[in-house]
Amino acid sequence: MTTPVAGSEARRIIETAAAFCGAVVASMSLMVPLDPRMMGNTSALEFSLTVLNVPRSAAAGAMLAVVAAVYAVVFGARVAWSASFASAAVLLIGAAAVQGSVSSGSLAMLSFIECIMGGILIGALAAATLRRPGLSTAYTIGILSGIVIGDQIQPPGPTELESPWHWLLTGAPPLWLSVAAVLLIGAGLYWHRNQAPIVSESTVISGIPLVPILAGALMLSVITVTSEWTARYDLGAPGLVAAIVVPVAAAVVAALLLPGQDGTLMVLATAIAAAGSAVVAVPHPLWVAPLAIPTVAAGFLIGRRRSAPLVAAVLATALALFATLTCGIAHTYLVLPVIGCLATAFVLGYGFGAALPHTVSGMVLGIVTVVAPGMIVALRGRENGTVGYSLNWYRDPNRTEGLLPPITAIAVTLAGLLGILLVRHLRPIAVGHVRRLPGRAPGGKFA
Repeated sequence: MTTPVAGSEARRIIETAAAFCGAVVASMSLMVPLDPRMMGNTSALEFSLTVLNVPRSAAAGAMLAVVAAVYAVVFGARVAWSASFASAAVLLIGAAAVQGSVSSGSLAMLSFIECIMGGILIGALAAATLRRPGLSTAYTIGILSGIVIGDQIQPPGPTELESPWHWLLTGAPPLWLSVAAVLLIGAGLYWHRNQAPIVSESTVISGIPLVPILAGALMLSVITVTSEWTARYDLGAPGLVAAIVVPVAAAVVAALLLPGQDGTLMVLATAIAAAGSAVVAVPHPLWVAPLAIPTVAAGFLIGRRRSAPLVAAVLATALALFATLTCGIAHTYLVLPVIGCLATAFVLGYGFGAALPHTVSGMVLGIVTVVAPGMIVALRGRENGTVGYSLNWYRDPNRTEGLLPPITAIAVTLAGLLGILLVRHLRPIAVGHVRRLPGRAPGGKFA
């Protein structure tokens, strides 16, 4: 007979696995809305139109992540796990549907649905897990790992297709991982099925904190507009300077809307996203993707022990400098993309650990700032006339990279460093201010 202690430990392990697997599925779904498996029978026109709409779909999913997090925190664990299970189930159905190629007429719709469901899963699962020690760490490492792996995805080479491990690592996300996420999150929902909502339906409007939603709308609108203008127009030097300053300024304003220094993560995420997007990350061996997970975990845990957002901003600048020095030779010396992949994973993990906020919405706002396709993405896709890395929405391993994206990324990281200093000056840490998510009671003015 299972003892209560053993049963509680098993439940904790399953919920931790649910937090990790669900987070990986959510972030990969939003980072890779155009899975290469979808593209077999799609017309060139529909494919091009879908690529043009991907940034807006990703921004819409990112915005829904913020909204889902705020609502799920207010209504409690049962709603959070229910929304997580529903969105994960829809993503699984979509993944199963595209095991063969998608016929013409369905690509844009499936891409949009995947972005929306991925966003809801990010926010709802954050509300379900981020206030609980252990689950919080698993969720954050899973989200960041999915972001890194999804951002650096590439079509498998001929030798990788013949590998017996090919089924384990291919897919965005792999089908088996989507199945595991649904089953594990379903178990979490079962255990929280009887928990009453924190607020009643009559207080649904008055009980919703709107400040995080406003901050997310501001940040994501600026990122989307800036990236689209950068991709479509030759802005010249003045326009490029404005495109560098405006997103960082928007991040600072959004940061000041949040309590204390919770918004520091948004400014730091803007810098890290720019640096990571400038790194030449392909081609790389198949084993690099799973290795990104422990690298993210190491960075995150070190960042939590040595909380220093300014150091994280300096590391982001160093990453952008690495991208600048290697952009012309990374396709020749294949060890450089491997270093770039793992360095990006470590810096991302360290940054989130070093600037960990004390609210769920603060964490989700940092996540969506990284996920939304930014200006550096647009600069790397300008030759195609789209806001993307290439016509297939992943980095082309055969292109010669220019200096403009990584140099611009350096400027963004330096601006982000100044932005962090400004937030710290305007919002000094008060004595007794708690910055850690685990263990804080839900509710309050900020979700």
